[in-house]
Amino acid sequence: MTKKRLNTKDVVMKRTAILAPILSLNPSKEQYQLELRQKIKEVALENNLSANTVKNWLKRYQADATHGLCPRYRGSNTKAATNQQVHDCVEKLCELRVANEYLSVQDLIDCLESEHPNWKGLLKRSTAQRYLQAKGLSKADLANTEKLAKGKYYNRFQHDEPLDLVQGDIKYGPSTNVYDEDGLLVKVYLVAWIDDRTRKILSAGFFTNQMQYTVNSTMRALITKYGRPRAVYMDNGKVYVSHSLSFIFKSLGIKEKHAPIRAAAAYAEKSKMLKYAFLAT
Repeated sequence: MTKKRLNTKDVVMKRTAILAPILSLNPSKEQYQLELRQKIKEVALENNLSANTVKNWLKRYQADATHGLCPRYRGSNTKAATNQQVHDCVEKLCELRVANEYLSVQDLIDCLESEHPNWKGLLKRSTAQRYLQAKGLSKADLANTEKLAKGKYYNRFQHDEPLDLVQGDIKYGPSTNVYDEDGLLVKVYLVAWIDDRTRKILSAGFFTNQMQYTVNSTMRALITKYGRPRAVYMDNGKVYVSHSLSFIFKSLGIKEKHAPIRAAAAYAEKSKMLKYAFLAT
């Protein structure tokens, strides 16, 4: 039958009752120390306790009254040492994962156990995986970080300052409301440059063709009003890879960047924003 553990209040009352005969002694007597030692032995014998335990309770009572008699569950030293080992083992596990993200969890555990034989069996695979996920070091987390670093997640890409990067694009408009000299409907094109940080359209113009001067003139208007951008980002259209536009950028020290071929995701965000800007006008 399992013995029921008393609550803190009951323990304090029980220990106080055990110490009562000792506390009733008069400390002003000459033989107090002798009587105290004898009484401690008697009380310990009556309650099946060691004399040292009774002495410790008495000291704690004299220091903190009944509060000093509260039980102190410190736990075992073995458990505390094990917890410290687990902490050290997890830290080393994270260091190994950062150093080589391609190792499996079991491989990481094998490396730890080979370097520290006393850690053998300390971490199971599922436990190690849980720790790595909590610290953002799972393979999925590291793969996402690597993709972001390489710029593969274009929808999360954004520069820190205005004019760090300006993106250019041409949008097709509906062939209504605009007529040529012969009275025929013509298509309208929006040629625009948008700031990557603020999403503001810095320069734009409507044209009835896609000749080179449409891009050059809008870029000139941008530089005149806002100053020289540090870099421009464009697709691989004929007007954006022309020698005249490249000469302008090189002369002004503007870094020229082009989207990867057949990578629509690299340009989808700005294309959609320019489309909405066209519809709003």
